[in-house]
Amino acid sequence: MKDGSPEKLIVGALLQRFLPLARRRIETAQVHDGQYLRPSDPAYEQVLDSLAMVARHTPVPLLEALLRWRDRYIVDIHFLVFLNTLKLLYYN
Repeated sequence: MKDGSPEKLIVGALLQRFLPLARRRIETAQVHDGQYLRPSDPAYEQVLDSLAMVARHTPVPLLEALLRWRDRYIVDIHFLVFLNTLKLLYYN
């Protein structure tokens, strides 16, 4: 598929919207009785629904984008998980 194809542009736009929302969700998660509690986030749910629709209709561009994202941001994600673990340990 071409780099500028409509499918790739849609996936790119959705992932650009998803990433900051997901980071905010991770950062604001709270643990209560061993379960994570997160406030409701309609914007996050809407992006997830849109990504699910893309996955049903044109999964290849989404998978390609996710694999590229994973390769690029794997270190960033591990760092966020590490920071959140430290935060949980510190506040508990």
